[in-house]
Amino acid sequence: MRKEARTLTEAGCEVTVLAVLDPGVTPREETVQGFRIVRISRSVLGISRREMAAVKRRRATGPDTKTRRGGPGSATSPYTPPLPPPRARGGARGRGSRLLEALLKSVLFPLRRVLVFLRFVRAALRTRADVYHAHDLNTLLVAWTASRLHRKPLVYDTHEVAKAVNALLADLALRERMAERARQSGRRYSWEQEEAKLVELYAGILADWGSR
Repeated sequence: MRKEARTLTEAGCEVTVLAVLDPGVTPREETVQGFRIVRISRSVLGISRREMAAVKRRRATGPDTKTRRGGPGSATSPYTPPLPPPRARGGARGRGSRLLEALLKSVLFPLRRVLVFLRFVRAALRTRADVYHAHDLNTLLVAWTASRLHRKPLVYDTHEVAKAVNALLADLALRERMAERARQSGRRYSWEQEEAKLVELYAGILADWGSR
C-alpha cells in the first residue's frame, strides 16, 4: 500500500491514506513520502483510555520540560514520558470489575464496529477524492460507500488469501507447483513495471470517468 501511495504521489496525484490509530505509537495525522496519512480511533468515545489518561495528566501537571536530544545537528523536541503500567487487580472486587468489563465489551463491540465504520466513511467523504482505492475486504465497504455518495470510481485490491492458504497447506503437490511458479515470477518481477501499470490504471479510470 505504501509503495502504491508513493508511486501515485510521484506521478502527481494527491494521496490520502486512511488507517487505524494506534494510541501512543502513531500520530492522528502525518505526511510520509509526500502522501498524507489520517488515522481513525477505534475507541467508542473517539479517544482511548490511554490517550485520555495522558491528557488528564498533562492538565494536572502542566507541560513537561524534559527534552529528547538526537545526534549531531538534530533538533530538540518535546518529550512525554511513558505512562506507568496499570496496577494489578485482585480479589472479589477485581473479579467483579473484570466481569463487568467483559459484559460491557460484549454489548459495546457491535456498537464500536458501527461507530468506527461511520468514522472511516466520514473521513473518506472529507477527502473529496477523485478515485477511492480499497485494500482488502475490511476496507471495501467504506470505500464503496464513499465512492457511491460522491459518484466517483472505486479501485479494489484483493488480498483475501485465507481460503487459498488452507488449500495450499493440505496439498503438497500444489505447494511445489506454486513454489516453482513463484521462483519463475520472481525472476521476471519488477516493481518498476508494477508502478507503470498502476499509473496507467489510474490514468485510464480518470479519463474514462471524465468522459461521462
